[in-house]
Amino acid sequence: MKFHTTLVFLAPTSWICYLPSSDGTKAVTPRNHIVVLNRDMSTVSSDVRNLEAQCHRRDMTPGIHFLNNRNVVVYCAPDGTLRATLNRCRHEGGGFRPTHTCVLTCPHHGWQLNLSTMEYINPIGALKQAELDIDYSDTEKVSFFSTITPLPWDVSPMVKQKLQDAELMVRYFAHACCEIRFAGRSLFTDPWLTGPAFSRGWWLDPLPPRGWLDRLSDADWIYISHNHSDHLNEHTLRLLASRRPDIPVFVPDFDNDSCITLAQQYGMTNIYRVPFSTWVSLDTDARLMILPDGTGRDDSGVLFEYKGHTILNAVDCSDINGGIVLQDYEHQMTRWTYRDSGQQCGCAV
Repeated sequence: MKFHTTLVFLAPTSWICYLPSSDGTKAVTPRNHIVVLNRDMSTVSSDVRNLEAQCHRRDMTPGIHFLNNRNVVVYCAPDGTLRATLNRCRHEGGGFRPTHTCVLTCPHHGWQLNLSTMEYINPIGALKQAELDIDYSDTEKVSFFSTITPLPWDVSPMVKQKLQDAELMVRYFAHACCEIRFAGRSLFTDPWLTGPAFSRGWWLDPLPPRGWLDRLSDADWIYISHNHSDHLNEHTLRLLASRRPDIPVFVPDFDNDSCITLAQQYGMTNIYRVPFSTWVSLDTDARLMILPDGTGRDDSGVLFEYKGHTILNAVDCSDINGGIVLQDYEHQMTRWTYRDSGQQCGCAV
């Protein structure tokens, strides 16, 4: 199958172009087959600062301070140094409460943030919290600003077009596996459709419809969100590889190569490592964008667009894209229940 050359937004100073392997079947190794091109970005909005809070300098005594209806938290060190952040936990967006001189705790799941370093101490792992910019230019007041960057889905927006009956469809198969079908093309997500996951600890319930292997084998693309075996499933991929090992498989650009390594080990030969928050063209009317989980763990979701109609699949993300997502998507897929086979994908229109 011929894979489209794709121009995707990467950063305010560069574009990135993914090129296919010479024979169309070999897996793309990490960061190979990537060409960075310089482009005129004058049409892309630059970063802007948003005022989040202000306070009088005299009010900044040592300790923790909440400003702007508790939306902003400021830490003043004993020497008067200030550090500030939005009052939002990276895990699921909960508001923090003070539990120590410089430590905040999220009441939802117990995540703890050390304000003196802006690092999480529970869970351990040196996860960083995004900080606010501090402006001392006023002699009496201190101002706290967040930086708003151009949203990636606002780059080259699609014009919404009217669809014919059944032109765009979403079909649920099992667990987190769905098929997005459009104009005779097919994108599958996280195919776990046979066998167990997690060392025989999880089993599918409900089972996928009959003929699932035929449908999966006819897919044009597959998206795999992360390396857990209920999403990147050995039993399913080995069966698929026995029929069509060359289906293009999109995996996120995590720091590690586990998704690529496992998919190759299970027999898939055409794997594409996709940078986060970039559009990847599927054809002239369809594209997808892989979004990271803001918690810092290796997980992802995907935004799909066809003729201006959008579908957001959050998969297992607790804080997809750090809580910054397209506001007017038309269809959402997200985990909604826990059954014998674990987290399943639900659909909300």
